Amino acid sequence: MSSIKKTKRVAFTWDKDYARPTVDDLKDSLKKITKRTVSSKEIFMLCLGIGFDNQCMREVPPRKSDAIRFGDGITEADFALYNSIALSFAKDYLILLDEDAVYDVVERYAAGGLMILSKELNSQPNFNDWLIQLLYKRAGVAVSG
Repeated sequence: MSSIKKTKRVAFTWDKDYARPTVDDLKDSLKKITKRTVSSKEIFMLCLGIGFDNQCMREVPPRKSDAIRFGDGITEADFALYNSIALSFAKDYLILLDEDAVYDVVERYAAGGLMILSKELNSQPNFNDWLIQLLYKRAGVAVSG
């Protein structure tokens, strides 16, 4: 069995085409919804989930390490999730032998989710209500309103 090719990355990168002002706008929207400050990790995971759920990927963003640093609250469970997402995408366990390949898949899905959220931020009359409905619907919870 081959050894795992370790990455030299220290963080994930935002897709520069959508990062600003979308990330800040998402933080503001989610702060209004949750009544607390939302971390960059939470925004990244939201984008990742929406990108993956919609099977929407963009190209790998040029590396800037401007999203979330690997030491900033990313847990072993998060890394396991990243591996699962990469495995689902590649349909080949060999992807797990290359950390950069796994992280490329994760960044591509997160970039896709960021693009979707950016477009919805600009088109939804009430983005917060739209996002709440989307998340509840995805969780299988009925929301009246």
